[in-house]
Amino acid sequence: MATPTWIKVQENGCYGLSNEAEAHGIVLEGTVYHLAGRDAMDGVEDVTLTEISEAAYLEEQRAEQEARQLQTESAIAELSILIATMGGASNV
Repeated sequence: MATPTWIKVQENGCYGLSNEAEAHGIVLEGTVYHLAGRDAMDGVEDVTLTEISEAAYLEEQRAEQEARQLQTESAIAELSILIATMGGASNV
């Protein structure tokens, strides 16, 4: 889990480090985001930052992994059917 860096727009227009209470936005994995409801930051995506428990985060990650696995298995099954169909047609 990545930890956000709190930032705010300085008088000169540059971003500077801040504490959570005074922050206008965050930097997360090198990308700047504006925190919805805080002082404006031009040209950056608005986000809402929500804290969740580790258990909830792990459950979310597990569900996403299961969904990707199901998608992969479905694609393999469709490809297998296509290969079988093509192989059967060429033997006629």
